[in-house]
Amino acid sequence: MQQPGAAPPVYQPPEPPPSYNIVARAQHVVGVHRDDGQPKRPLTWLIPGALVALGALTLLILVGYRTWIASAMPSSTAVPLVVLLALVYAGGVFMFAYGYELHDMPKTMKLTAIIVFLTFAAVVMVVALLAVAGELKGGSSNSSSSSSRTASTSSTNYQGNSGGGGGAFLAGAVIGSSPSRGYGQTTVV
Repeated sequence: MQQPGAAPPVYQPPEPPPSYNIVARAQHVVGVHRDDGQPKRPLTWLIPGALVALGALTLLILVGYRTWIASAMPSSTAVPLVVLLALVYAGGVFMFAYGYELHDMPKTMKLTAIIVFLTFAAVVMVVALLAVAGELKGGSSNSSSSSSRTASTSSTNYQGNSGGGGGAFLAGAVIGSSPSRGYGQTTVV
């Protein structure tokens, strides 16, 4: 029984499990969302944020494929689109992290930075693997076909796919090949 004139008890939610315990944390987030005494509604941030991030990542992959592998989109259009989609992706990740961390801003910023960094690292690794696979697939030819590929790509109109394999334009930045030195010649950076 409460004393007359005493302040009502303040709602104290249970301590959330650590962020790395994903299953327990997800159950806690759902529990907080369903709790009528809790003012926070984390699923209203978490679910739309995840959908926005996944949609932007899917579009990033599609634009990258159509530009640097299929050569169906000019680089002058693709690069600004990739930058815009990367920002949308980071915003979606932030929304997801804001819900997942129960509106705790320092933890949200940390989780957002970790997810975006890991995604960037994974993209660089996939591009490098595609470039190496393209070199292995197209690199077994003789030097005359290599010189013909070099002649077919000019430094002013280099779209990245000169018949040698996927991801050649991005691979040039990763493994150090240059259209001016010849597509088939690479250097270790």
